[in-house]
Amino acid sequence: MWTQVCRVLTAALVAAAVVAPAAAPAAAVTHTAAPDAAPAATGPRVTVQLDAISPQIARPGQAVTVRGTIRNTGGAPVAHPTVVARLRTDGLGNREQVTSWAQGSREVTPGPVVAHLALKEPLAAGQTAAFSLTIPSRAVSNPSAFAALPLAIEAAPAGADTPVGTSHTFLPWYQRKEFTPLSLAWLVPLTLDPDPALFGAPGRARTQAWQQAIGPGSRIDRLITGTQAGRVTWFVDPAVLGPPVGASATTPPPTPTSTSTPTTTPTPGTGGTGPVTPPADAVTTLTTSLGSRLAAAGPAHPLWALPYSDPDLAATLGLSPGDPSVATVMATPDQLGAAVGHSVRDDIAWPADGRMTLARESGLRNLFRGNGLTAGVVSASSLPVTDDGVTPSAGRRTPDGLPLLAYDDRLSSLLGGTRSPQETTAVTERFLAETIALLQERPSVRRSALVAASRSFAGDPASVAALLKATAAAPWLTTVSTTDLVHEAVDANAEAGAAVAPHRSADALAPGRSPLTRSTLAELPQTRSSIEGVASVMDPSQFPAGLWQDANAQQLSSRWRGQPRSFATLHNQVVGAVSGVSSGIRVNPATINFLADQGVLQITVVNTLNMPVHDVRLHLEPGSPRLRIDDQPELLRINRGSRVTVKVHVTAVAAGLVPVQASLSSVNGTPIGQGARVDVRVSPTSGWVYWALGVVAGLVLVLGVLRSLRRGRTRPALPPQENVLP
Repeated sequence: MWTQVCRVLTAALVAAAVVAPAAAPAAAVTHTAAPDAAPAATGPRVTVQLDAISPQIARPGQAVTVRGTIRNTGGAPVAHPTVVARLRTDGLGNREQVTSWAQGSREVTPGPVVAHLALKEPLAAGQTAAFSLTIPSRAVSNPSAFAALPLAIEAAPAGADTPVGTSHTFLPWYQRKEFTPLSLAWLVPLTLDPDPALFGAPGRARTQAWQQAIGPGSRIDRLITGTQAGRVTWFVDPAVLGPPVGASATTPPPTPTSTSTPTTTPTPGTGGTGPVTPPADAVTTLTTSLGSRLAAAGPAHPLWALPYSDPDLAATLGLSPGDPSVATVMATPDQLGAAVGHSVRDDIAWPADGRMTLARESGLRNLFRGNGLTAGVVSASSLPVTDDGVTPSAGRRTPDGLPLLAYDDRLSSLLGGTRSPQETTAVTERFLAETIALLQERPSVRRSALVAASRSFAGDPASVAALLKATAAAPWLTTVSTTDLVHEAVDANAEAGAAVAPHRSADALAPGRSPLTRSTLAELPQTRSSIEGVASVMDPSQFPAGLWQDANAQQLSSRWRGQPRSFATLHNQVVGAVSGVSSGIRVNPATINFLADQGVLQITVVNTLNMPVHDVRLHLEPGSPRLRIDDQPELLRINRGSRVTVKVHVTAVAAGLVPVQASLSSVNGTPIGQGARVDVRVSPTSGWVYWALGVVAGLVLVLGVLRSLRRGRTRPALPPQENVLP
């Protein structure tokens, strides 16, 4: 006996020694290939996915069919798996229990097995198998008029008591009306994606970005398709219809033609000042099509308008209340109403962070100057709670009387979960269970709930449509318009105490932090002025000033929250459009000898852009009173890739080296181009000429005196005496 035991142990040690070296390299290779991957599961592990529950709402005398799939995500096969349904018929008592059950908590224990299915084949690793369970009508019962029954679908190997995969879902129960239906309203924003290319230079990249943003198959297209059949309010950023009228353009911004300085004026073939005929703007076609689609939506979809570009009022009011750039954007004319052919509401604010403080309310009232501020959309989690634990209605009011539409965070979060068709059934059943628990809090009192999507919501059209259809068919829910909630909020009692309570939970719709800063806000007006200046010296077909002004204003948008890189890209695009001109126009530095009292200085200005510029102002500023500029030059026009020589009349006052700063600007005084320093050696002619004349006069005088003296000493010769005879 002992000998046999020793033989067994020896064999085991030898096998371990042989297997271990072979296993080690394999593990090392796996770790090297995917160092961040979690270790593969060696035991059975199953994912349970629900495909359909029919009917979605259980009623007395009806059997319920549950269909779905199980997938082996572990590392070992599951031998002849068994799928069972466990149902508790006493129902869940409140919203906390609904959340706890959905998250897989064992605080609510599963009910007894009400349906059973044993699969005939084993489930290998990575394999998927479908199942269909039928719960008999006798197993589905509850004495209440309505209830949310916790339903668990479990998968386990044959003969095992512990499941290797579980899905917690719900079975809504209804048998009679003993309640006041809960009013349910839907709000879906239609806003642009945080893509800087939407506001870049006209061209293929910009057109493609707009195609992806609002064209067929885009996120906005899918949202409209998914909500088309429901009574949903669309909260539209008018920027989805393109920049304001007059801001469109089709040619790229100017770029330097060369880094070298031209030496001659343009010759035929290198110059030219004629405008370039722009191609058709494909973006306009896309935005026009979207406008027509919104106009055709009809009364089933009320249209509300966000302020143009959806400025981040939550951030800007905290950084700089009364900021002029924000005020300018808020004053943008209503282009959404013009596109759909009728007026739309533009008097409702929706801060990106879902909060409404008393200070913010005051700031919003100052910004909404047109039709005033009628209401605000906020997160219910940011408002005070009631002492009795009952979820308040969606219609609320601030202490100062501003009507509020408070969206339910849990229901709104569930709407955001409809991104995948695989999650449709689970999300829909939980949504119905949440509304049942909400109704249970006070079934005899008329109340309302608002469901809102986030600004970046990317729901699957079929999933969103299925959820809307299911809620419309639920007997305990009545779909209402968001306008009805506004009326409810107007009649609501003002909140006591502060308008905002500390967050009890994270707002399901709140995006990330805003990239805006005080310095960014201060820079926007300067950039706006620079764009105006550049536009005044460029042909409109070559520099689309309206487009760049729009891109500059788009930096205020809420869409850049949590997107600092995209925000920085947009900022650089706008700055680059202006600096592209400045880098192509410059003054040549020089050193000039000026040998006159009055005369002309010659200054050279070079244009290396591939297009002409006009109305460029050259300004000269002497750094010393030794030189005076008599007249500043007239406005310049410089052909593309060429230079001009500017003659400036000056007066020399005294001799010496005078630095003259030559700068370029537009008519409105905006600096453009690159200035330079011109050193002038001033030598007035008046001084040395007078000294020279004095010296010459002195020499003439001295020579005259010397000559006079010389003449005075000379005597005339006497004629020879003649001999006279006596």
